[in-house]
Amino acid sequence: MTVRIAIAVALFLLLSGVAWWLERRRRTHAPSQGTASTPAQLDRLDFDRPDAPWLVVLFTSNACASCAGLYDKALPLASEDVAVVEVEFPGRRALHERYHVQAAPMTLVADHEGHPLRVMASDPARVSVGVGGRPASTGPTSYLPGRPVRWRCSGSASIASRP
Repeated sequence: MTVRIAIAVALFLLLSGVAWWLERRRRTHAPSQGTASTPAQLDRLDFDRPDAPWLVVLFTSNACASCAGLYDKALPLASEDVAVVEVEFPGRRALHERYHVQAAPMTLVADHEGHPLRVMASDPARVSVGVGGRPASTGPTSYLPGRPVRWRCSGSASIASRP
């Protein structure tokens, strides 16, 4: 009887060890990552007031809850030197497609040549315009133009999945 118990315990330990080893070897796939590229340059003729030295563009979507009210928050930045433009999906779908915008909201601050100096996946109220109309700061959510961005703004809506 003792031999049977010893064999059962040994078998249990052996099978437990094999199960543990197989579980450790199993690779889990990382969750899918939503990434999007930001425009490296904008054609200023695509937007209102191409002659303004600075352009603040808000790429938004009518299906994006966190996009609601962003234009009103960015409007105080508008001045003689700063043009503020909202590009809402699907109303201005062609511009979203032209600049490969796949997530909203996205705010860009571009110079007179259309080079984005700041790209944010958040509230444009974080942009402050400093001396001479130059963007002074954008807070912790700014990204480099032309680089992949992992959208971290809560409530960001993927545009690519919509018809």
